[in-house]
Amino acid sequence: MGRPRLPLRDSERALYPFAAIVAVLGVAVAILAASAGRVTLAALVLGVAVIYVVAIWSIRLRTPWLTALLVAAAACALGFLAGHVVIGVAIAALLVAWMARGAVVRLDADAITTHSGETLDPLSAAHVSAFRSLGFEPVGALSFRQSNGKEIIATVMIGARRDRYAVATDLVMTVQSVFGHRFLTTRNSAVATLPPEVLANDLRGADPSELCEAHESALATLRARGIEPDAVRPEDLLEAHMALERRAFEWTNSRARRQGLETFTRSGRGQGALDASSSSQRRIDSWLRAAPAS
Repeated sequence: MGRPRLPLRDSERALYPFAAIVAVLGVAVAILAASAGRVTLAALVLGVAVIYVVAIWSIRLRTPWLTALLVAAAACALGFLAGHVVIGVAIAALLVAWMARGAVVRLDADAITTHSGETLDPLSAAHVSAFRSLGFEPVGALSFRQSNGKEIIATVMIGARRDRYAVATDLVMTVQSVFGHRFLTTRNSAVATLPPEVLANDLRGADPSELCEAHESALATLRARGIEPDAVRPEDLLEAHMALERRAFEWTNSRARRQGLETFTRSGRGQGALDASSSSQRRIDSWLRAAPAS
């Protein structure tokens, strides 16, 4: 089952005006070519523009292989139009290689900073407000910088029932529960792979209320097997979540190339919702066998 497209990242927002220009120019050139009787050229120009615009649109689906395929197709078609197919193919190969390289991410696990109180990122204010309306209260925030220099601020909130907590950034939201050294995380984005001791319950593009419902359903699935979550202590939550984030960063860094390949080739939908199905039960079995992080 498909989920909504995800919000735009800053780098993606910059591409949309350019894509609009390409679309307008493509249509204009196609009209001029058609009016001059060059119907085949008009069709090719319009096709290149459409393929490129669809490629930029597909970025929000978080399926890099599809975006790369469309961008490569546009580059090859452009080379054909210019009468230099080999150059078009070479440009396509370079673009795909650049996109694949960008999928390999390394993060500094020691650069995570905690902030007491409510350190709110304006871009995530709506998400935090939605969680508050569902009974969550902020206990603090974590921050770190991506390789592109952008600062990510994650607001950490504890649930009213104390068996779960939520984390919200400008793009990614999760609801999490603790089971000893293991975690259950219900998330709206499945871009990142997780360590084996973290059980993913993926609901792509979900809003806070949908995440909470999906998390409750996943907890019910675990309770059916006699697995109960630990109580979350508000005073310890920020440090505990920082330790989990550091573990996730170290896991990603230890397998950066493989992670990049998986990110590039996956559908972006993740492993799906956790339920009573046999595939979910196998995932739970694997999660229960996961050793504590060293």
